[in-house]
Amino acid sequence: MREWASAPRWRPRYFGVSTTPSRREALVSRYVGVDLHRRRCWVVVLDGDGQVVSSVSVDNREPGRLVEAVAIGGEGCGVVIEAAWGWYWIADLLSDAGFVVHLAHPLGVAGFRNRRVKNDERDAILLADLLRMGSLPEAWIAPPELRELRELVRYRRKLSQLRTGLKAQIHAGGRGKGGGVKLVRSADECREAADAILGMQLVTHQTGPAGQQVRCPLRRGPRRGMSGGGGGTGDAPRPNSGIYPGLPR
Repeated sequence: MREWASAPRWRPRYFGVSTTPSRREALVSRYVGVDLHRRRCWVVVLDGDGQVVSSVSVDNREPGRLVEAVAIGGEGCGVVIEAAWGWYWIADLLSDAGFVVHLAHPLGVAGFRNRRVKNDERDAILLADLLRMGSLPEAWIAPPELRELRELVRYRRKLSQLRTGLKAQIHAGGRGKGGGVKLVRSADECREAADAILGMQLVTHQTGPAGQQVRCPLRRGPRRGMSGGGGGTGDAPRPNSGIYPGLPR
């Protein structure tokens, strides 16, 4: 009995925050979730108990109406947007309006979306609810002066992956070893490579020992792949030669 009496009294907690009088104002604050799309976004405002206060769809061409929909949450309320395509403008807009913007990481949010009903409103409610419960997986909001550099790094990485994939396909078909594929970086190099390849006898494990004469260069772009119908060498169903620039146009 003495051990039990000496134990500290239990205090109620609200999502990990002690309900002391100094934190009561934080408990009754509102939370805003914005599900952003290319043309429209859905804005949902939740109260401290998770009840929907406001839910509205707003056209992205009306930034003033978007700010008004978020302002229902109160001055300086927390706003969650997902780090989807084109989030820079809405983050800057809401930050300039005085709201506290949180950027949700898409991979972290995806784990909470295993539900039967899924639509734009439900997604916005989920974002606001994660912020309310303190379980939001946040991503870093890069300042405007660093965003262009980050985009350039992303583009370079994608181009490097594309180039690596093309090289792997070339080596798999044996056309690179046979001289039927050239990597060029300018229009002049492309003309020189085309003149060298056209008319040559290309021998790979796909053509056989006799080889086949190259009649025209492969004109398909990287997105269509390196193989497919369309006249490469002789009567072969797949083209055996190609000229690929170093960077996609």
